[in-house]
Amino acid sequence: LKNRGLTPPLWLPGGGSAHLRKRAERLSASLGLAEQVHFMGFHPGVPGLLMRNQVCVLSSRYEGMPLSLIEGMAAGCVVVGSQVPGIQEVIDHQRNGLLVAPQSALALADALQRVLENTAEAQAWATQGRSDAVNHYSFEHMAATYEREFASLLGMPYAAPATDVAFEPS
Repeated sequence: LKNRGLTPPLWLPGGGSAHLRKRAERLSASLGLAEQVHFMGFHPGVPGLLMRNQVCVLSSRYEGMPLSLIEGMAAGCVVVGSQVPGIQEVIDHQRNGLLVAPQSALALADALQRVLENTAEAQAWATQGRSDAVNHYSFEHMAATYEREFASLLGMPYAAPATDVAFEPS
């Protein structure tokens, strides 16, 4: 992106291996990206960090359930992810985000450039992504899915809870 005249900040929250982090920091510095790339280490406020940013990227080789990507969607970020199992089940390409070829820096750069330069298109994906996160991955959706499955296993009819009734703890 830097070679294309785009220098968005890159925030990298998370612990991980200290040895690998040092290698990544050295690589970032050698590429002239030290001012742009921020290695944050453990960060207790990732949801707030996501809400303050425009894009959430998950460039994995495999994900079982990409919770960090869903958190990005819920925070209103445009999501860009590798077209690999787990991620490709969450991102519907060009509907709620972008999928890119795995392990392709060029494909990732192309997608990020598209997101950064086409704000209306990016906003539409972010809006749809947030809607999908809320409607398909919320606690309420998960609980209703489990209730429906348990009712089915017991041979009982499933009655969805009324949506206008709030739970009141006793």
